[in-house]
Amino acid sequence: MTLVTLYEPLQDIEYFRLLRVSRDPTTGVISGDLQNFLLSSRSCPRFISFSYAWGSSTTTRTIKLHDHDVAVIESVYRLLEVICDGGARDSVPPNAWLWIDSICINQADWQERGLQVSLMGKIYRQSRRTIVWLGEATPETDEGMDFMHELVRENTALVQHSKETGFRIIPDNLKDPDKWKALAAVLERPWWRRVWTLQEYIIAPHLDFYCGTKSISRTRLRTALYSLWLCKPGEKLIKDESWNPAWTRRRLLQWFQHDDYWDKMGLLALMAYSSGCAVTDPRDRVYGLLGLARDLDIQMVGRPSYDHDADTLYTNLVKSFVESYQSLDIICFAELFNGGLGLPSWVPDWSTAKEVFVIPLMVSQSGKDHIGNFRPIMNREDTAGSAPVYAAAAQELPQIVFSEDGRRLTCKGILIDHIDGLGGVEAPEDGGTAGSSDLVLQQSEASANLSEDKATSDHDDDRLGLLDALVRSLVLDRQDRYLSKSAPVDHFRQDLQQLVFLAAAEQGEDNDSSFASRRFLPWYRRSKNLLIRGGVSLEELCKPPSASSLADNMSALSIADIDVTEEGFVQRLHDTVVPKKMCRRLCTTKEGSVGMVPPQARREDAVCVLFGCSVPVLLRRCCEDGGSGAEDYRFVGECYLDGFMKGEALARSAEARDFVLR
Repeated sequence: MTLVTLYEPLQDIEYFRLLRVSRDPTTGVISGDLQNFLLSSRSCPRFISFSYAWGSSTTTRTIKLHDHDVAVIESVYRLLEVICDGGARDSVPPNAWLWIDSICINQADWQERGLQVSLMGKIYRQSRRTIVWLGEATPETDEGMDFMHELVRENTALVQHSKETGFRIIPDNLKDPDKWKALAAVLERPWWRRVWTLQEYIIAPHLDFYCGTKSISRTRLRTALYSLWLCKPGEKLIKDESWNPAWTRRRLLQWFQHDDYWDKMGLLALMAYSSGCAVTDPRDRVYGLLGLARDLDIQMVGRPSYDHDADTLYTNLVKSFVESYQSLDIICFAELFNGGLGLPSWVPDWSTAKEVFVIPLMVSQSGKDHIGNFRPIMNREDTAGSAPVYAAAAQELPQIVFSEDGRRLTCKGILIDHIDGLGGVEAPEDGGTAGSSDLVLQQSEASANLSEDKATSDHDDDRLGLLDALVRSLVLDRQDRYLSKSAPVDHFRQDLQQLVFLAAAEQGEDNDSSFASRRFLPWYRRSKNLLIRGGVSLEELCKPPSASSLADNMSALSIADIDVTEEGFVQRLHDTVVPKKMCRRLCTTKEGSVGMVPPQARREDAVCVLFGCSVPVLLRRCCEDGGSGAEDYRFVGECYLDGFMKGEALARSAEARDFVLR
């Protein structure tokens, strides 16, 4: 029997197939039957859906479907064995109807695959129960599953301790390293890092996890993960990368189940936040999340189709986003996601697997829901209807033209300035290119010879204004990592000066293990020699005048006086500059502005405000466009430039021009 005859054609987009399986007690052969049903019909039977990591498709086992041998992938065969042998009887009664995508969808029919992908969200919502299959058990995973239940039992005490003390700490009875190692063995199973399983985990009304025959419900898993967070176990017991994927899913589930926020789950934010997850087909980086996306974003993508390649899908997504939201903000993601498919510099290459910060870019600001972010629900202030904190193009809508071949994007915008000096930047742990240098790139002679009114002077007002511009830049003018609160500049300035004072007094050397020192000193040593407006180094600018009362007061302070809370200057700077977070690099421009740019920035890169983009962007000149008057550029990334984040470029009546991005 061929696949064509094995899979009876589906009569309509709402039709799907269900499976029944059993095992011959004598031969051990697993047999099954497929039957078509109309999902929306009252006669559709109750069924159980499954979520699992496909794993290798080259290793297969054989079952019988309609009395014919059919190959199934190894992970599914192991799952069917557990079902048929009664290992999941609490969740899967005998003779139940099952939906297992690799069997129930004709994988050889690309058109059917596209149609069934559109239906998957409804399938998981309608299933009576969803079983997550983490794979076969080992003695270690059995212990890990048991430890999850132990964490659930300890939750009340952990919550109480946190409320009473304000601290997270691991109790003595949970300090057994072997238990944490066993837990990691469960949380490191491939299922946690697959794109498709994300929507399956979140959408299903009732869901249970199975690792072998050990199980835990999604509700209890959420409690266990919260207990894990309350323990703050540290890298010695369990590495962050072992449990972060599970924690990410917990946060997204909170958003999805919250009545006020589920419709704010923007597709771009979902794609970025889950970008560390793996896919076999790069098109599924988009299609695998449509079940979670809001209606406007689903319409923006259109019906999934595997007739087009990934680069066409990603390029069309940019076009559709600009048309749907009248915003160019999507191109800023090309800074983070690039390199795999040879796409134009302005098209994000979503096939790039990358772990990103919860707020990866400034265009992920809380005040605009076209992209948005996934800040914790319990701490989220309602920003619905509030003005965006970054509005570099003011109310100007994008003025764009796409070339016929889809390789060039012509944008209207304003050239502000060019990069002249760059502070040091920390090299990423993955060995990627952090930029042209981890040290300062000094400014040009032209910048050093700025006129008197531009250069830094000894006048207190001039110095203070420049110092405040520096402070705002270092924290992107925000007090919180979710980009919703304005920075308390006076308070942050004092902390910055205090840290520089202590560093100069050798109170912050390497042997100082304080939190503030560890966060501040590595960045400061890489950037302290950067000349600000050509006349003074960052180090000199941040030092208080020797005769001032501020310096006298500082001499009596210590590193312990620095605010190290999440919304203090030290932590905000850390969030802004380290590679695992936003990874920004301090810069100055030829006209004397101060800002933060991507790590790959170079001197002479152009800082521009493109109409329809919330933030200034960095462009790199390529070549002239034969006689058109426009110039070709490559997109580098978004940037913060103090004094140009709220439409000031347009207020200056600067002449708009065309930029051709390729």
